[in-house]
Amino acid sequence: MSTDLGNAELATRLQAACAPESRNIKLPQSIKFTSTGNTLSMYLSADCVKANMQDNAATFEGWALALKRWLGFNSVVLNWTSKDADISKNADASLHYQRFLYRTQKFRAVFGTWFSILEECESEFGKLKTGKPGVDYCLNVESIDRVTSGKGSPNSLPVALKRSEHDLECYIAAHPARLKACLGINKLHRQCPVGVFRGKKPSSVPTNEIFPHRHSAIDLWGVNRATNKLVLFELKKPRNIPLGILSEMLFYSFVMEDVQMKRFKFDKDDQEIADTTSIAMFILATKWHPLIDAKLLQLTNGAFRSNNRRIRLGAVKIGSKEDDYRLEIPACD
Repeated sequence: MSTDLGNAELATRLQAACAPESRNIKLPQSIKFTSTGNTLSMYLSADCVKANMQDNAATFEGWALALKRWLGFNSVVLNWTSKDADISKNADASLHYQRFLYRTQKFRAVFGTWFSILEECESEFGKLKTGKPGVDYCLNVESIDRVTSGKGSPNSLPVALKRSEHDLECYIAAHPARLKACLGINKLHRQCPVGVFRGKKPSSVPTNEIFPHRHSAIDLWGVNRATNKLVLFELKKPRNIPLGILSEMLFYSFVMEDVQMKRFKFDKDDQEIADTTSIAMFILATKWHPLIDAKLLQLTNGAFRSNNRRIRLGAVKIGSKEDDYRLEIPACD
């Protein structure tokens, strides 16, 4: 590995390693990448740490995993700044930053053999509001299945694939038989919220919100009762293939793991998720980012196994025919 490579040079190497599908891959300019020997450094600007985690410019997990998988770095070091991010003055920025700190802490716990945090950033974890002893944390109430039907709803998978992600999600939830059979799910649900609150979620404007809760939810989920496994899906419509899907998948899995471990609870009595003992998190899409492949997910799942964690990631491909699903990458080691 040559020394002192930056964004442009690393992007070129990624394109060469992952050809031919990767020719349009670009590293986000808001993340400064620098490599020296077999060590990669990632510096995130204030905009990154308060951005939506699914944006390519915010998915430090996705880039760390992809650059290790494709370019073989021995170590990845993360550095960031929250200065000028208006964290203390802007409520939304504060919520996103809290989620960023949670994601970073959880990611290092799993991938710490090669992923580390610059020492100057360690003090930032003192600002993280989750994990405090003697504090109850709850998630906003699980949604009752909200399958949309009636006038204008797609009546077939090919039609749904041409519509919005919401329409596609509703169609799959309303016609779940083949997806359930593919993964042994007993029942498929829509929308499991992952907004986290300190104590009980208030009925009015929340003042104890820790992570963003508006529009923040797992798209589809179910339980395999035979294995007591929680099965989660991150759905993407055709041509929406961000690398940030890895950040979403990891975050949702970590939150549900905290539910299983009784660190978080739902804001109502419902044991269907809480009583499960393992998690399989799947991409559900016709296509995904070219840097995401079986080897990358095996790298991820191997780290979970080595740390005795209950999470595994995989991918289910949506075909173009009626209710057509194929397990492309199993969620296993």
